[in-house]
Amino acid sequence: MHSGRLMQNALFLFVAIFLTVTACQSTEAKVQKHLAAAQVKIEAGENTVARIELLNALKLDPGSSQAYFLLGKALVGMKDFQGAAGAFANANELAPDDREIALEFSRLLLAGRAYPTVEPILQEWTIKFPEDQEFLIMLSVTQAQLGKADKSEKTARRVIDLYPEDAKTWLNLAQVYLMNRDQVAAEGALRKAEELDPGSISVSLARIGMLQSQGQMKEAAGNLESLAAANPDRNDLKVMLARMYEGLGRKSDAIRLYREVSASDPSAPVLHRLGLLLYETDEKEDALALWARSVEIDPNFREARLSMAAHHMSEKNLPQAREMVDEALQFAPQDAQVLAMSGQIHMAQGKPGEAAADLAEATKLRPEANVWRLQLAQAQLAGGDTSAAMENLRALLEKDPGHVQANLLLAKIEANAGNLAESSRYAKAASADEAVGREAMWILGDNALKGGDVLAARALYERNMNRHGAHPGTRFRLARSKDLLKEYESAEKDYRTLLDERPKDILLLTHLVSLLGRTGREEEALEVAREKAETGVPHQLLLGRVLEGTENAGEARDVYLALTRSHPDLMAPYQRIIALYARDSDLKGAESWLTTSVNGSDTPQPGLLVLLGMVQDVLGKKEEAVETYREVLRLKPDFVPAMNNLAWNLAESGALSEALEIAAKARKQAPENPSLADTYGWILHKSGDSAGALPVLRQALEGVPDNEDVRLHLVEVLKAVGRDDEAQRLMRRAGEPK
Repeated sequence: MHSGRLMQNALFLFVAIFLTVTACQSTEAKVQKHLAAAQVKIEAGENTVARIELLNALKLDPGSSQAYFLLGKALVGMKDFQGAAGAFANANELAPDDREIALEFSRLLLAGRAYPTVEPILQEWTIKFPEDQEFLIMLSVTQAQLGKADKSEKTARRVIDLYPEDAKTWLNLAQVYLMNRDQVAAEGALRKAEELDPGSISVSLARIGMLQSQGQMKEAAGNLESLAAANPDRNDLKVMLARMYEGLGRKSDAIRLYREVSASDPSAPVLHRLGLLLYETDEKEDALALWARSVEIDPNFREARLSMAAHHMSEKNLPQAREMVDEALQFAPQDAQVLAMSGQIHMAQGKPGEAAADLAEATKLRPEANVWRLQLAQAQLAGGDTSAAMENLRALLEKDPGHVQANLLLAKIEANAGNLAESSRYAKAASADEAVGREAMWILGDNALKGGDVLAARALYERNMNRHGAHPGTRFRLARSKDLLKEYESAEKDYRTLLDERPKDILLLTHLVSLLGRTGREEEALEVAREKAETGVPHQLLLGRVLEGTENAGEARDVYLALTRSHPDLMAPYQRIIALYARDSDLKGAESWLTTSVNGSDTPQPGLLVLLGMVQDVLGKKEEAVETYREVLRLKPDFVPAMNNLAWNLAESGALSEALEIAAKARKQAPENPSLADTYGWILHKSGDSAGALPVLRQALEGVPDNEDVRLHLVEVLKAVGRDDEAQRLMRRAGEPK
């Protein structure tokens, strides 16, 4: 009985072991099958299919270093370099002694210029394999790129000691010397390589590179022409020569060579380069056809899709540009250039939030790309996140203190926030630049004007004209400074001269009319306004305001009524009519007139209804106002003024949840509108989220720096988050003269 149970247990154990071993063998066989299939697909250039095979292998065996290694190679083929780096890192961790894995990983990091990351990896491998030529050469180049001249030369010399008769080691030493700016030593190393392998194409190319580094471009091109002629089957030499022709401005020669190469070997990069040159010569249809063909040949070739996207952006065809970039993202979701282009298109589409997300990813991948960081800051500003924008701009200036666009943008932000000294500091840093100097000097003058120093402002505007020419913007500012200094005759002359040049400019007209009114020439002001009234709607509105100021309220009302008939969706004339009622203390009359106007219209009038709601608000008819705003949103659900006013009224009545939802929707419609930012920020604060309200109310005050209601809201929130000192400074600034 006892021996029978033992036999039974042994049988069960044997079966269990057999099943386990069989299952392991079966799993291993499946993994190997996936790996073999992936290898074939990678060699055939079908990297997307290879990726699927490898992911299936990793599901079966997450610890397969070979699967991760091949996945890295497939992702390199798909130009997903970030993903490839991750795959190689996993393979290297699983198989730390595998030379082939470490070699591919190091090459990828070097290609991506990730020198600080790759240096310790290479150092580790040169310790493991102290005589490995490839690792030592890569380490010497990496050290040179990191500015470690002595170490790089020492490493390169170590390779020479190991392989003194190998021309490749001397070429590496020459390259290291060149990177360390030692032309004489580089020449000596190159001559040694030429002695060891005089007919080598690599050595000849190194000589050409030496000529380029010395600025002898024509001589370099001549050498490359001879080399290409001696090796007619080497299309890569022809492509290099074509690129050199581009640098020399010989576009027709470059086009000829690219055409010659593409006839025998139509690769995606060559077709793309040819398309770029044709596009520059205004052969856009041919260029687009070549880029489309590039994508057909290599669906992973993102450069062609990006070129097509850039073309569609220039043509204002944003949906097509979006489609091109979305396709590129499918193949290279972590490619910095693709993400940056995606952000630029989102920005052009009026989607600053999505733009900021893409550009933030791009700058993480390529932190040295200052132009993308600047675009990120612009997207953050457009989305209302001023603090994040300023943080990015300051980070940019830490790396490049003279970056004029960053200085200019910070100058504008600080000026809007009322920080005139900081604004002027940034503007001064940008003022010497030829491209943006005029605008920077405008900010300096405007800041002086806001600070009450009109004489300093005038001097800055005059200096601006001397340095950057008589731009209309500068001349207008100079005229305004004369106006403020009561040099009325000179200011009037300047306004009139500018208005003759720019007859439709409403700002100029407004200042001229204002000057005439302030100098006791009301009738002349009215005459000027009448002369320009037919120019456009703003000019008719200005005539109405001048009529109001000259006690011609009846005629002013007629002007506004005519505008309501010709432009029924325009809010301003209705607002002015209501203002005339208010001036006569007759808001009930305004309510009656608006009600009659709404009821007498053949079509729904959401704009009139909003004004009716506003009058009801002032009259204290809050419940009626809320119902009026709701009626507007039934007619036009995305009508921002109604959303804003309804949200405010609901918050005041305690319905914070609904108020917050409506205010958020309104802000999403117009993220740069300071009034909406004020409403949303204040409701956030009342709902208990003072920290979230702070950046929103900062943006609101930047948009309307003289609005005391917004200022008081921000002061209240600053106190709520414990920033009493800043709140006090803001209150003191409120008392400064405007």
